[in-house]
Order: sequence, then structure tokens, then C-alpha cells
Amino acid sequence: MASRKYDLVVFGATGFTGRLVVEYYLRTYGPPSPSFQWAIAGRNQDKLRKVIQELETHKGVPESKYLETLIGSSEDSVFLDALTKQTKVVVTTVGPYGKYGSKLVAACAANGTHYADLTGEVPWIAKMIASHENTAQASGARILHCCGFDSEPSDLGAHVLYNAMQKRGLTPTEIKFVLGSSQGGVSGGTVHSLADAMMSPVEEMTNPYILLPDKKKGSMTVKQTRGVWWDQDVRRWNAPFIMAGINTRVVARSSHLMDRVPFTYLETHSFPKGLWGCLQACMLTVAVGVAMVSMAIPPIRWIVLKVIPPGSGPSENARKKGYALIYLVGKGLNKEGKEEVVKGSVRISGDPGYQETAKMLAETGMALAKDKLSVQGGFHTPASALGDTLVARLKRRNLIIEVEE
Repeated sequence: MASRKYDLVVFGATGFTGRLVVEYYLRTYGPPSPSFQWAIAGRNQDKLRKVIQELETHKGVPESKYLETLIGSSEDSVFLDALTKQTKVVVTTVGPYGKYGSKLVAACAANGTHYADLTGEVPWIAKMIASHENTAQASGARILHCCGFDSEPSDLGAHVLYNAMQKRGLTPTEIKFVLGSSQGGVSGGTVHSLADAMMSPVEEMTNPYILLPDKKKGSMTVKQTRGVWWDQDVRRWNAPFIMAGINTRVVARSSHLMDRVPFTYLETHSFPKGLWGCLQACMLTVAVGVAMVSMAIPPIRWIVLKVIPPGSGPSENARKKGYALIYLVGKGLNKEGKEEVVKGSVRISGDPGYQETAKMLAETGMALAKDKLSVQGGFHTPASALGDTLVARLKRRNLIIEVEE
């Protein structure tokens, strides 16, 4: 890979999140240079030029004019083959991935090119693993899915907490991810990806172990959450977390790949103590159920997709006001067989689904391009491939995943 022209290419640079990734790279690492050669790619030259012009004139990033552009479609296998032969890493925001991502994954796996995306389409990930795992292992390509708010805080949070318990001499028995206070927007691309995933067979959508080799329970047991209940560990009302159906699958795969001891894992969305908090938890539970059922009904899904087009998303002002605080709770047995509790947190300053998701994907790409990694090729998770390396990168950029002393 040392002879490749680019360290990294951002594919899908004209989309809402793609533009954020490009802006992040420019502001954080600067334009292409001998120490970091990178480019942007998409199917429309005019739209790519418009992105560069907007960054230069409206965002105050004049260095954008030095970006190289690569033109081609996610459906063009010849273009994708050429693209993946000249870069070490591709980070892609082109979704829904089930529609537009399969050929790029195949090209990366075949050409030994590392890959990171933002998909939350778990059944599609399972298909990619089944189709290209052996090829990626042979070529050395490290393929990473779910490298944004779904599912890096969950995956890296579980990784940090699990390791902390082991360092303290505990045998982990339970890890809990509890979303506390948060604020963020939703983009059209996310809605379209969710709608695409909802068309998968029910057994694929509901199997928490679908990303494991035999699609059966491994070392980690996913605890299903239903209804509303009081959580004494965080002293908050808990409700189901809409992203748990993605995150738990990724953490389960990490546990398998990293050969962890058996433990239970669950994710919840929490609200403050008191009657109002309980009421909020109840309302969210109902809202999530209605939303999931509605998106499964073709006429309603069609209307939603028409009303919320791809490429739309929260304003810059709204993104800056966004945030998320996640509570991590781990339980383990000490040498005397007594249970001890270890707590941690994930603190996100900025819209978790867009501003900070762009940061997570960008830093994942940088880790794949620049850091020395011990894992071989194959379909990994953020935790199994990058682990502490990525945690440290994100901490330097004010996204903190840590355990209480």
C-alpha cells in the first residue's frame, strides 16, 4: 500500500454528512500535503465543485481549492476498482448502503483497501460479511461498518468499560449503555437508510446475533428492553433506545472477535427521576413503537421519504447546540465472588448524529490510514480493529469516553 497515490478518499462528498466530513478534514488536518494525501469523490463533478466553492466562500476554508476530485458512480465497478487501487482508505457516506454500497465494499475487499462507513443497515452488513469476509482476510483489507453515533459510542464504551473491569480484577457480568440527556437533528439520508433497512425480513431485523458466524448467541447476551422501568444504577427512568437494534449487534460482534468472557449487554434511553421523567419515558416508548410500525407500511414510508429528501439535515447553528451524555455501567465479580460496579461515561459536545458523527468517521479513517494496527484483514468493528487507538484520537478532539476512578 505504500505506493498508493492517496492515503484516503472521501466518497459521497456532496451529501449532507459527506460535506461535514470534508470540512472536518480541512479544518483539522488541512489540504492535501506530503504527510496526508487525500481527495474527494462523487458521481457529479459540478456538485463536487459546488462543495469546494461553498467551503471556500461561505465556510472560510480557502484551502478547499486544493482538493482533487474523482468522478464516478457507486454502481460503476470499473471506476470503483480503479479508485480502490489508488488509495489506502475509503470513507464513504453514500447511503442507503444496501442500495449503493455493495460494489464499493467488494472492491475494497478485493484490492486490500481499508474501508469505513456510517451504515446502520445490519442485515446488509451480514450479507457483506458472508460475501466478502474471506476475500478481505486474504487481501488485508480492514472493513469497518457503523463508524458514527451508531455505533462507536456503544462499541468503544463497552470496550473501555470491559477492559477497566478486567484491570481491576473483576470478571465482567453486565455492561449497560444508558443514553442520558441529548440533543440532535435528523438528516434525510438517515431516514432513507432506516426505511431501506425496514424492508428486510423480520427475522433479520430482530436477531441480535445476526453478525456472528452462525447467527446464534456468542459470549455476549443481548438483553432486550421493553416498556419503562426505574434504573437504580443511574437513578433515572429507562425506556427502549431506538438505536439499540443496531448498536447491540455491533457490540456482540466485537465480543466475538475479541474473545470476551460471557456477559449481558443492554442499551436504554433514560429520563430524569420524577413524574415528568416517567411520563417522558412512556411517551418515547409509544413514539418509537408508532414510528417503527409506520415505516413498515409502504404508503406511509413513501410519504415520509418524499417529505424528507436525502441531502437535508440540521442547520449549522443547531449542530453546534447538539450534545449527548451517555452513562456506562459495568458489573463484575471480584475474586471473592462479590459484585462490584464500575461506572463511566461518553461525553459528546456537538450534534451527535451529524457534527460528531462526521468527526467519528473522519478519525476512524485517519486511524486506518496512519496508525500502526495489529489486526489483520477482515470485517472488524471499531473496537476490535482500533480500540484504544480510536478512543485516544477522539479524546484529542473533545469526544470523551472514560471510566470513573
